[in-house]
Amino acid sequence: MKFSLSRRLQKIVLPVSLLVMLCAFGVYDLYVSSVPMYGDILVGDRFLKAQPELTAAGMVGFSAWLSQMYYYLGCAHLVVFLATGILGLRRPFIQRLYMLMAAAQVLITLPALYLYVKIPSVLLTAPGISKVYRSDEQAELLLENSWLIGLVLLVLISWIVLLTTRAVRCVYWRTYDTDADWGDRVLEDLRSNGRQPGMRRSSYISLALHVLVLFIIPWLLGIGGCVEPYHLPQGSGTPQVMEVMKVQKKKKKKRIVLNMNSAIIFHKPEIDESKVFEELEEVTQETYKANNQAGKLGVGGGKKGGWPDGAENARIRFIRLKVSGSMDWDQDMGDGADYNFLIKFGEYTGFKIADTTESVSITEIRRFPKGKAPPFIYITGGHGSISSSAREKKILREYLIEEGGMLFADAGGSGFDRPFKAMMAQVLPEYNFVTLSDDDPVFQSPYMFSEGAHPFWAHANGGKSQGIKHNGRLVVYYHPGDINDAWKTGHSGASEAVATQAYKLGVNVVYYSFVNYYRQHYGE
Repeated sequence: MKFSLSRRLQKIVLPVSLLVMLCAFGVYDLYVSSVPMYGDILVGDRFLKAQPELTAAGMVGFSAWLSQMYYYLGCAHLVVFLATGILGLRRPFIQRLYMLMAAAQVLITLPALYLYVKIPSVLLTAPGISKVYRSDEQAELLLENSWLIGLVLLVLISWIVLLTTRAVRCVYWRTYDTDADWGDRVLEDLRSNGRQPGMRRSSYISLALHVLVLFIIPWLLGIGGCVEPYHLPQGSGTPQVMEVMKVQKKKKKKRIVLNMNSAIIFHKPEIDESKVFEELEEVTQETYKANNQAGKLGVGGGKKGGWPDGAENARIRFIRLKVSGSMDWDQDMGDGADYNFLIKFGEYTGFKIADTTESVSITEIRRFPKGKAPPFIYITGGHGSISSSAREKKILREYLIEEGGMLFADAGGSGFDRPFKAMMAQVLPEYNFVTLSDDDPVFQSPYMFSEGAHPFWAHANGGKSQGIKHNGRLVVYYHPGDINDAWKTGHSGASEAVATQAYKLGVNVVYYSFVNYYRQHYGE
């Protein structure tokens, strides 16, 4: 095989190339060993140990052993890199040492590929997997990222082929009349298509098409494509605040109830007789009556409702934020709660609504066209952890500050408050949560909540709504008491009056986000 490089140039380029590859594998191995199971794909040992199916299958111990092997091999790669690079050795044993390091890398990469395939199958097929830990999503992430291991194997093969060429042998063995080596024959077959060119070309084309369709095209679509733009309804509106009318509270009939700690109970209290719902019933004696002269939501002064720069036949969409970690972000998602609110939003406002609810990951937010992102994104959860990368924090910050979006956060349980606020402290470190006053604009239109928002089930903040403001605009509205539970079919035992209050509070928050998003991009 002929080379275009001179022997003198080969003596420089080939050793440097091999050293660079050696160093790259050393850094890669140490990175893999430092983060349990390859970074954010699995939530460390805590996630693995929380999955009894993985423990039973031996995946936990195997992954821990593999992590140690990556560490030792990474150290060995860097030691050899420094020794041979500084000393500039050109001896036959150096080529053999490189071959040994490459073989070790292959032996450790193949088990890693096995884990990438085996763990998803265990997570997806084993019975009794806890939904709390989002096993199905972890499995999906592993499968999506398995191409990384494939890429490492491809680079490894290239490294081995290069090490077994005549050019490398000439540099390290200092013999220039050697026959073609194994690597030369592989390269020659690739160049000339071997002894059966037709079959070889067909194999190459088939392999290339499979790689293109299964990996390259989905990857390109995932990083560069746009999702469906979010449009506000076209038109113009003149919203007016709904009048508040006090309703006298009906007296409840007295009923004798024995001590709940007694061994005998003659009457079992209904759910709406609990302390929580007694408080809710007191607050919901404020009902809302529409003014006959009230206009429809929007800006522009018209009576049709909508926004001048909106889209004709646009439908209001309800989008949740899908977060990484063990947080149950999809709590009561879909027809059971979110879509109930969307239906009520359509009834109260007259706008068309989407056929279903949606969810997006933080990275998918960036794929919305500028000025056509969701004005609000809803996030909830009751317990678990939230994890996000530096890139995801940057994307979320840009959405809130630069794009003009808003997070509609809802504490679905007492375990939501701490991880959510910790995440926001990293996304918006210069801002703090503040308690919203009762006369905050979010409580004024189109429905007036003269005493602010009731917490319903008070899970956080002492029952008070909080928020983060940027230049006077709410970029995060945080409801402390599971408004989503009141949206659910059956309202979790709450009365229709409580549910109505929850729906109308949701309308206020969404309308606030629409108005301020429009101002951000089109002015008043």
